[in-house]
This record gives sequence, structure tokens and C-alpha cells, in this order.
Amino acid sequence: MKILLICDTAIIEHIFILVCKRIKVDLIVQKTTSVDKKYDLIIVDQPFIDNKFNKIKRLTTRLGAISSEELSFEKQRDFLIPRPFLPTKLEAILKEQIELLASEKKDSKNLIIILIAIFFWFMAFNSFETFGSLFFKNILNDSNLYSQMATFLSVSSILS
Repeated sequence: MKILLICDTAIIEHIFILVCKRIKVDLIVQKTTSVDKKYDLIIVDQPFIDNKFNKIKRLTTRLGAISSEELSFEKQRDFLIPRPFLPTKLEAILKEQIELLASEKKDSKNLIIILIAIFFWFMAFNSFETFGSLFFKNILNDSNLYSQMATFLSVSSILS
């Protein structure tokens, strides 16, 4: 887990360093808004919330802001750290964001598994429809049974 803190206030840097050591997270502190790598979390201090703020969102999974006032809707952010804050409050916010990141990764894996399952279900159903008539005609010697089975399967797939 990598967190980028864009800040020039010494006390905020110090609090973040202590909290990140406690929760065992890598912290990179930077004094400019020029970001060139992807990070899991990027947290921007109030003096750096400017027109580049929305561009930073593309380089992170979750973007946070440290601010004493509520941000306008133009500034896209995922979470807000109210200023001033205590280390315990910061630790709780960071743990919550890390948990949200972990659950988002799990959700995307579940979606892929579901899509793969649907794909294989359609492949199996289409293969049965395609080769079922040959099986019933050549192996079972009963083509009428296939028409009944195909009708039953088509109706059941529509109803389910």
C-alpha cells in the first residue's frame, strides 16, 4: 500500500509519518502537485487544492483532501480529512480507506468470475443446441425426443 502526501506543513507531515508507521503503510511526502506515478491513496493538503487537483485523480484509486472547509463539487475527492485533526482520527480515516480499497479489489475479482461463468453457460447451452440433434438422431435414433428436449430447455431458459 502506497500513500502520497502532498503537503508542506511540518506538523502534518510528522503526524502522517507516525500514523503510517503505526499501521505499516508506505508514505511518500512531496511538496509539489507534480505526480508522475500511480498511488493507492493520494492526500492533498489545503494549500495545494487548485486546478491540478482533478487531474491528480487519474493517478490514484482514492483521492483525499485535508481541508478546514467543505470543498466545492468541482473538486472530485473520495474522502475529506477535516483540519485540524488528531492522530487517532487520522488513523481511523486511513484504515477505513484501506479497507474500502481492499473491498473494491475483491468486488472486481467477483465480477470477472461471474462474467466468465455466464460465458461458459452460454457456450454449453449453444453447444447442446448445436450438437444435440446429431446426438439424438445418430446415437439414440429418436429425433422427436430432441425436439421435445430443445423446446423444454428453451422455455426453461426463458423463464429462469
